[in-house]
Amino acid sequence: MASTIMEQRRFTRYRLQAGFTGITATTEDGRRLDGHAHDLCEGGIQIEVDDTVRDQERLEVEIELPGATVARSPARVAWRDEESGRIGLRFESLPPSEHARICRWLGTATPVW
Repeated sequence: MASTIMEQRRFTRYRLQAGFTGITATTEDGRRLDGHAHDLCEGGIQIEVDDTVRDQERLEVEIELPGATVARSPARVAWRDEESGRIGLRFESLPPSEHARICRWLGTATPVW
């Protein structure tokens, strides 16, 4: 990842166990996308799904955090990598209870960067 992107990050990223951290996203038109998460921070999440999404598309996401905790949030597509199938989502209007749930989990994780 380019150093300019790394320098722009507001939050520390935490790696999730690929294949073990499930994610379900519902698109604006009602499609359900299943996949898994790669990393997480207070501001967003990097996911991989087997379907396509549009730039800036709004999704409702459910994240199965390790320890059987599920966090829910509206999010918007911030970037897409067609080659890897990975998508960066930026949380929008994260409810305080969900923000607290994510922060509690992040407090037990090891930062990636």
